[in-house]
Amino acid sequence: MSAFTKNFEAFVNMLDSKKVMRLEWQRVQLQILTPNKILANNVGHGLNAAGEVVYETVSLYLLVRDEGDWKIALFSPYDVKNS
Repeated sequence: MSAFTKNFEAFVNMLDSKKVMRLEWQRVQLQILTPNKILANNVGHGLNAAGEVVYETVSLYLLVRDEGDWKIALFSPYDVKNS
């Protein structure tokens, strides 16, 4: 299993442990690096079944265009306090 897959799986498991039912992305910032690479940074709120925020994070993504489709090449969530 790749490091990317392990990292993403750990993130999903953590959301599950906090009973996050839905993610809402806010303050999305995009920086085009090349026509085929974009850096994205955003604040994410994890909401429980009642719609209450039970988790907040900032995530950094590197998106790459591969054969016309955009794919996540790097995913790095980090604590809001470190943003």
